[in-house]
Amino acid sequence: MKKLTILALILGALGFGYIYIGNQYSSTPIEAVEKVRYEMKGHLLYEAETDRGKILFILRDLQNGQTINAEYVQKTPLLGWKWGYGGGHTLPSIHDKDPDSYWTDQYFSSTKGTKYDFPSPFLFGVIRNPQIDSIQVYSYATKESFTASIKATGDRNVRLWYQFLPEEQGTKFKLTAEADHRIISTQISE
Repeated sequence: MKKLTILALILGALGFGYIYIGNQYSSTPIEAVEKVRYEMKGHLLYEAETDRGKILFILRDLQNGQTINAEYVQKTPLLGWKWGYGGGHTLPSIHDKDPDSYWTDQYFSSTKGTKYDFPSPFLFGVIRNPQIDSIQVYSYATKESFTASIKATGDRNVRLWYQFLPEEQGTKFKLTAEADHRIISTQISE
């Protein structure tokens, strides 16, 4: 009986080790992203907490510019961190006469109930103009407005903005970049 218990414990530990090492789980959030995004040269700008994990904002350097990625990682009860969903877009070149070049936006829909299980719809982007102090998000579906969170990144030329949205807000938004309550630029996200 004692030998059977020891054998069961050893097999259980080996099985747990195989699952953990089995390329899906990691000990840190950034390692979970790196397992999926093999060419993840860049640096972590910010981590936003969610109910079941984090969204990592990563600035990547490419041959012909930079991209901003938002990568959702889930914290599992026993096995560590697991990549859930993510993506990104290229940072624009700034043109003084084009206020739309001062900031970017990207929309992620909710993937609840799928293998990706992203927690809620989400808008995010970067701000490259130091005068922009507010991003307003207007939902065409509900006629409600939200003020997005803006975060410093340690890079004075790049700030982040993001907004989690309830699903009833739909998928079409008017986004307004403001400076001292004055509209600098308006974009439509669909």
